[in-house]
Amino acid sequence: MFSLIKYTRITYEDYVYPPWGEAVGWLITVASMLCVPLLVIKTIVDIYWRGNDGGNTSQVGVRCKAT
Repeated sequence: MFSLIKYTRITYEDYVYPPWGEAVGWLITVASMLCVPLLVIKTIVDIYWRGNDGGNTSQVGVRCKAT
């Protein structure tokens, strides 16, 4: 969060990178960071919505157990 507050343009010696280059870098960064939380949410939603009774909630503990 602190790096966003004190954000400066990316440079290398005297060269300042274009905004589209920085945007591509941020998109790659955000895409890699969002994979884990999104898959956790998807797994929990799949577990709760499975079956006729709204899902078997006892599987949440089994799926989240460390291996």
